[in-house]
Amino acid sequence: MAGMMVGGNLYGHLSDRFGRKFVLRWSYLQLAIVGTCAAFAPTILVYCSLRFLAGAATFSIIVNTVLLIVEWITHQFCAMALTLTLCAASIGHITLGSLAFVIRDQCILQLVMSAPCFVFFLFSRWLAESARWLIINNKPEEGLKELRKAAHRNGMKNAEDILTMEVLKSTMKQELEAAQKKHSLCELLRIPNICKRICFLSFVRSAGVCWRSTPDPVCLGITSGGCRTAKTPACSFLWKLHFRGAPA
Repeated sequence: MAGMMVGGNLYGHLSDRFGRKFVLRWSYLQLAIVGTCAAFAPTILVYCSLRFLAGAATFSIIVNTVLLIVEWITHQFCAMALTLTLCAASIGHITLGSLAFVIRDQCILQLVMSAPCFVFFLFSRWLAESARWLIINNKPEEGLKELRKAAHRNGMKNAEDILTMEVLKSTMKQELEAAQKKHSLCELLRIPNICKRICFLSFVRSAGVCWRSTPDPVCLGITSGGCRTAKTPACSFLWKLHFRGAPA
């Protein structure tokens, strides 16, 4: 968690300076290298340091991937793409747990986890750089080139005639004028759909927190009859800590 916190601040500035694609590729390579080295860490201090670097790279991968998805995918499919990205992360956690049951050796498990990152690093060379970042950093020709490539891939004909430098400058001017308008947070609450989603997500989040904070009677060794049951060492510790004076 500390690595992700530091990585969010550090790699955010690096992405603004060197580009989304470059930092994303570097994060893939960093995660692959530190993950492989963690399999052979001689001490716990070295292992924790490598995991710190892995956390920083992981957060950078998440942020830059989401930014590129939002920029290059149309608004019609943007929400679906982000949802599938989050689902892929959940599937990865499930797969990791399954692999841990199959592969008992921690070193081998660490190598299996790190190997795909090298593949992602090799394939990331074909990713498109952020056109918005290229234009903001005085590289409009390269940004226009990336936009035309995306137009060709999406089946747009005569992209060179439609996407010109004049059209690009006009669009960026309109976006800059729109960005100068100040909006307050209260304006979001005036939209009914957003209010409904905020209330629903708040209820779900609160219910999840309450469910997690409620002690499990089985884990604490309490059955419906108030008797102690066989417990794991962690649950036994909770029992001794919280219910030391409870009657048997």
